[in-house]
Amino acid sequence: VMFGSILNEHPMFWCTSITFPGVFADMCRALEKKYFCESEFVFCQGALAEMMYITSHGSFALLEENTTRSATPLSSFFANEKRYFCEVALYVEAVLHSFALRTDSFAEVFVLTAGRLARVLSNSPMCATMYIEYVTDFVNRYKMPTKSNTLVADMAAEDLHCSKAACENNSFYLELNVDTRRVLKFLDLTYLQDRLPEAEEDLAATLSLEVPSSTRRRTSVSDFMRKLHGEVTVAQTQVMLREAYVELDPQDGLHARYSEAIEQERAESGILSLIALVRRDYHGFVAPQVATGSGALTRAQWDELQEALRWAEPDAERLAGAIFLVAIKGLGKSPSLTRQMPAEDQRPEQALLYILSNYRDAVPTVRELSSNAQESVYGILELQKSFNFAQMLQGENVPANVLQLRRGITSRGGLGLLQFFVLYLLGFMSGLAGGKGSRFMTSLNATAVIRGLNLMKNVLIDEPSPLYWTYIRERSYELLKHEASDSNNLAQARLACLCRTQTHEDFLRLQKAWQKLSKVQQAELALLLLADGISNQAIVCEFLPLCLERAKANPFVTVGTFLEVLLDLMQAVRAATKKKNWMVVQVDLNDLAAFVLMVKNSYVFQSCLVRSKLRSTSSRIYLDMTQENWRRVNEPQSDTVVIARGLHHLVRRHKMEEPSEAWANAPKYNRSQRLVKIQI
Repeated sequence: VMFGSILNEHPMFWCTSITFPGVFADMCRALEKKYFCESEFVFCQGALAEMMYITSHGSFALLEENTTRSATPLSSFFANEKRYFCEVALYVEAVLHSFALRTDSFAEVFVLTAGRLARVLSNSPMCATMYIEYVTDFVNRYKMPTKSNTLVADMAAEDLHCSKAACENNSFYLELNVDTRRVLKFLDLTYLQDRLPEAEEDLAATLSLEVPSSTRRRTSVSDFMRKLHGEVTVAQTQVMLREAYVELDPQDGLHARYSEAIEQERAESGILSLIALVRRDYHGFVAPQVATGSGALTRAQWDELQEALRWAEPDAERLAGAIFLVAIKGLGKSPSLTRQMPAEDQRPEQALLYILSNYRDAVPTVRELSSNAQESVYGILELQKSFNFAQMLQGENVPANVLQLRRGITSRGGLGLLQFFVLYLLGFMSGLAGGKGSRFMTSLNATAVIRGLNLMKNVLIDEPSPLYWTYIRERSYELLKHEASDSNNLAQARLACLCRTQTHEDFLRLQKAWQKLSKVQQAELALLLLADGISNQAIVCEFLPLCLERAKANPFVTVGTFLEVLLDLMQAVRAATKKKNWMVVQVDLNDLAAFVLMVKNSYVFQSCLVRSKLRSTSSRIYLDMTQENWRRVNEPQSDTVVIARGLHHLVRRHKMEEPSEAWANAPKYNRSQRLVKIQI
């Protein structure tokens, strides 16, 4: 292929050349060659990025602004190199160039547009599947480069960094490249417990930690627990932590082998934050927040977290187990790890349980925990199959999930397991944004977390339904600035949680989208949002907050249109599960979330369910968008589309003049009973 060498140095195009050589040849033919004179801009800083650029021959300058000056402190220069710029423009609707690319000689540049790439992929469903997986991961990793004191070359490398990481986690790539360090059945980390690595000996000596000899055994978990309350710095604590919990070893631990650096940072951040809580070190806990200038956790909120900690009664045994669970929890999301499990064990919690049961040499620290702590770790992972605390904070769960949590805790250990769960959550939630301390637990974020922890503390005391709706009601008070007075208000409050709404202004914008729905649509949506899964069937949509967040950002989707499509989907789900005796229907919307991110045509999105399929397993429903939808994500807007969209709205209006059978037959007293319970 004439232009094969142009694409082959890019990770994903190289993977395509090996797995789908015919498609790769078409991609090469889709490239367009452009020529530039000396001192001409290939693209300008601040301009809309419309295609991917690949430099080939000539001299180039990377500049932080559109200038003809020969050099600036942050500039970068290169010549006759293949470099890839603005790949993200192939996958998202609108992104601006963060820097400028200027030629310093006659130059040759290749470009690839989103339309041409889509046309190539539309001819190969399997290759398109590979790219959908890759693009979803790529966009999730991508962050808009910032210009402040950052070398332009580093900003330019962001695309390639995201590409490399997304490619290495792609299932097709993993089939081609078997890394023996990642083969779980051969993995044994017990050797890390026998000897202190030379690099860490040097670091320990720098931090004035005692190192009697080069053969010193690592700090054990029990040693680590004893030293927690001593006079040690955060850096010293981190060194001891990596010695005691070898899964966190920076070179050979599980995160180093299977996950991104951010997952190890989150785990260590959660643990350091939990230790700061135990030490009552407020300044150590909020240090990352002060450094970033975000609204730091208040002293009053700190006191509430301290109260939750006291309630959890964190003795050394319980704390050691909670730290271990925080250390390994993020690994359940690693595709390169979970794909080595049986199909039924690939969901995050089940994958970790499988490893703990079948590959204990891969997680050797578990043997240093007491039997009670081990049982608590297993118990929490079992509970999280049906109850996810972060999902509850977003209103993604329903009261039935709280009931499942209550029953699970009662059957597995009662109050002690619940206390362990709260202790673990204090660490896990604090570490979500990383940092040596808690970057996540700001004043704004802590409000919802503290309310959620209060719910957890009362889960064995109060009835699940009133407990859940009290949490939603309190969240509504923060957003509405007054009590939820009726079913509509309460439904809107739960929708606000699902949309990750954090300010009153955000809520007012959401209200406008709600008000654009017809009265019958509002009633249907309220029915969906207020179902509890105990007295009537509830549909729990996994990844719904992500869908709503992306709908808010995509002008071709919008929240209002997404809600209309969601109502149609729920009717289809009810029909598909009519013969199943499910009180809680789990619907996986991961595929839809990816589609919402990438679709660039309003009518294609509005009609996407016609081309989708519902796939049912023993425990949940999956919405598959199918190749018919993916082929149309880049279909341009046209007059025909505008007319079709207008007709679509007319048909919907006609359909919604009468309420659906589900709404007409719904037991109205259930909704009023819920509101009465909340007021008690």
